Amino acid sequence: MALGMPSTATYALSTLAVAALAFLPGLPLAAGLARRARWRLPAVLCASFALQLGIVGAVALIARLLGLTLAAVFAASAVVLALGGIAALWPPRRGDFGVRDLDLGLPALTFGAVGLALGIAERTWFSRMADAFYHLAAVRSLLATGRPMVTDPMFGTSTSGLDPTTGVWHTVLAAWSKATGLDVAAWLWPGAVGVAAALLLMGFWELARRLSGSDAAATFGTLAWLAVGLTADVRWAAYPNRLSLGVAFVALASLASLTVSPEWPDALLAVVAASGAAAMHMAAAAMLAAAGALLLAMLLARAGLDRVRRRACDVRPALALAGVGAAASGLALPLLLPKVPLVRASVLVAFQAEKLALGVVKLPGGLLVDAPGHLMKIAPPLFALGAATALFAAVRAFRGHEPRDLVAAALAGLPVALLADPPVTTPLLQASYYLTERIAILLPFTVFLGVAWALGQPARSRPMRAGVTLAVAAALALTAVSAALGSHSLSPRSRDSVFASRRDDVRSRWGAGTMRALSAEFGERYPVVASDTRTSYYLAGVLPVAVVAVTSQHTAFAIEAVDGQRRRDDMYAVTSPDASEARRREILLRRRADYVVMPKSGDTERSVEAMLREPGLLRLVVDTPSMAVFRVLR
Repeated sequence: MALGMPSTATYALSTLAVAALAFLPGLPLAAGLARRARWRLPAVLCASFALQLGIVGAVALIARLLGLTLAAVFAASAVVLALGGIAALWPPRRGDFGVRDLDLGLPALTFGAVGLALGIAERTWFSRMADAFYHLAAVRSLLATGRPMVTDPMFGTSTSGLDPTTGVWHTVLAAWSKATGLDVAAWLWPGAVGVAAALLLMGFWELARRLSGSDAAATFGTLAWLAVGLTADVRWAAYPNRLSLGVAFVALASLASLTVSPEWPDALLAVVAASGAAAMHMAAAAMLAAAGALLLAMLLARAGLDRVRRRACDVRPALALAGVGAAASGLALPLLLPKVPLVRASVLVAFQAEKLALGVVKLPGGLLVDAPGHLMKIAPPLFALGAATALFAAVRAFRGHEPRDLVAAALAGLPVALLADPPVTTPLLQASYYLTERIAILLPFTVFLGVAWALGQPARSRPMRAGVTLAVAAALALTAVSAALGSHSLSPRSRDSVFASRRDDVRSRWGAGTMRALSAEFGERYPVVASDTRTSYYLAGVLPVAVVAVTSQHTAFAIEAVDGQRRRDDMYAVTSPDASEARRREILLRRRADYVVMPKSGDTERSVEAMLREPGLLRLVVDTPSMAVFRVLR
């Protein structure tokens, strides 16, 4: 295990290792499908990861229902992927194209390389109570308990309900760690950042190319999304809500192909990728459901219009889309439905509601809409640009007969349909501010996808050339302004900058010596640690330990609903210098704590001194400049 602050070389090695784990297992199956669907190499790589994720998700669901373990998920998924690859590659059929016919898709591969490089250079968040610690703790809980899916992410309890903020991505990371022996915090998560960024950029480019029909338009759209939409910041890319977007791109690209020419490889990939993305995060599931419903409605509306105009009416795309939606829902809903009441009742809703309500526009009759760009965290002009391209695409789609225009209109129009349409936005916001925000955070890509589609129009047709030129000019101006001003993530003065996140990394602050001492003492036994809520949260992510309490916004609902506040009160008492030995003993024994960890600072020196005077309860086992660790004596 690499302890302390990893070097750039370590990040590069971990990125290569995770790339192999992400793309190789599903590659035979993806290659077999590509031979029939004639995908480019970047599409094959994205499909490979999406297939692995979707298959692991389905197997994990079955394992949970049957009471099987994580090891069974790993073994069964490997068998399914291997058999699927053999079935897809053999026997070869006439009309299949081989390796020599494979288009490398160099622009998309270049973006993939950029994503890998950004992940290695920027690294990830290991400071400021980042969500990364929650996800790392969730993976560690699977490794410690052998469960196929996350129930209790860090508290060591026997709760059986699925944790609403985790999903199949955690199962995949745990399976990789179990198969390779690589630590999830030291190797897999750091490497996953660059791989996830590569998947996002390659997936977006492939989707943009299928909608625009132009490599140049897809390249510009991807550049604009990277510079303006992402501000060249990929430190969050491995978070399940963000990575699920990359898998969703695979599903949406397959749906775009289905509207042009329904073929079974695209249908199969769409089902598996959509269910995989949904199993990663509820926001991705909701976004895909909304996109599918909007596209289906537009397909049916145009079919009806074609009948009125006495044109040829092709209902196959609508039927294919309906079939894909039904199959993907059948795979994803058993995982999603148990989480819905938890998300609606979660402390996360109360934590976010007041802040989110500030940007909500209240209309007469109790109707609600979001202020343009507020929940999406983009400037209002960008929101307006997306709405304009959606309108342009919709006009072209119903005036002409190009299926890709319908897909472009549906995707570019998602922000308007979900956040600016009162009959839709009102119940969505009322049901869950938190989930609405999580959906909205995924949607900025639609603006740049619409721009890429619009860029592809002048080469194919003359109508509304002025509108296309205006959209492209606006996108160019926004990209130029973004490049001129620079990203806050790259500015040394910003507390959110790459420089700040690397400087504040808890592993660097604690020191490699402390990390080695903690790892040697805790081992792989998954002991229960008592500490202040902030230190506990960090420890649960970077080391294989369970904790008693963390801050409310990072406490799983299953724990918070029972005794979340009491846990925090107990840890305040344990770490207080004024607590009696009897009080500490009662709490530590009731919480079944194995260790007490105290970070050394001016505020905690008295607490450490008090604990040293209690040799019948606590024994000092680790003493470093940054940390004191006491073993609880029973």
